[in-house]
Amino acid sequence: MTDAHDDLLDLVTDIAQWRLTPRHWDTIGGLLDLAAASLENAGQGRITEIGSPPVVRERLNQLVHELSGPKK
Repeated sequence: MTDAHDDLLDLVTDIAQWRLTPRHWDTIGGLLDLAAASLENAGQGRITEIGSPPVVRERLNQLVHELSGPKK
């Protein structure tokens, strides 16, 4: 995998540990929607439990799966 890919995967994993207000989580959620849409055709990975709100957790899980899947 590329350095950029690894950096993005690290960032997506780190986001789950951030302490933010609900308004900021909404902003993160919107950004994750955009990122997930751009990775729509990527492969699937694994789901892990994380400490973010459920809506953001689902978006993060999707990105982690797509980023952890087979390299295309």
